Amino acid sequence: MKGIIDDTMSQMDKSLLRMASMVEDLLNKVEAHALDKKDSKLDELKVESTDIEIESRDMEALCLRIILRRHPVAKDLRKVTAATHIVNDLERIGNNAFDLAEVCSFVDEKGVLEDAGIRLMIGNVRKMLKMSIDSYLSSDVSKSQEVVDADDVLDKLFVKAKDELTDSIKRGAEGVEFAPDVLLAAKYLERMGDHAVNIARQIIWAETGIGD
Repeated sequence: MKGIIDDTMSQMDKSLLRMASMVEDLLNKVEAHALDKKDSKLDELKVESTDIEIESRDMEALCLRIILRRHPVAKDLRKVTAATHIVNDLERIGNNAFDLAEVCSFVDEKGVLEDAGIRLMIGNVRKMLKMSIDSYLSSDVSKSQEVVDADDVLDKLFVKAKDELTDSIKRGAEGVEFAPDVLLAAKYLERMGDHAVNIARQIIWAETGIGD
């Protein structure tokens, strides 16, 4: 029975990694679309976001089958339960990534996005996502804690973006009409960071039994 559980858990890990890779790929394409104004079109990004949602449903079903058929206990049960929450957060990151692409498509002044630090925020979200998945695969709680700590940096970038946009409005700077859209873009990225933190906290709980 232990060998069967190990096999199904391995299948779960591979599926989760595939979904995480889909999310990371979408985020990369969104960055190219939003900031470099090239590559994928919105409808193509929407398809990829929908594929992530489908993958999430499949993962949830797989986790449920593991619980009902294999009856994992203790740490294995926590890991399967955590995985169901993790895929939900991955799906939300995918949704927010598309929302980011959509709102940035209304911004004609690329410099406004750059000045607000949107590219830097995307890079931080990408790093947090990668660290969280690495910590899941390696069962490394310290890496999960790094993700939680990294959210402070992202929050500061969000505050800086708000301050930059407020200042540009006061100065009547070029492209100021896009400020509401840029602020919303920054907010989507802040939410993505929150979802990455949720993933990290689930991993900490799965490994230690402490936390959510």
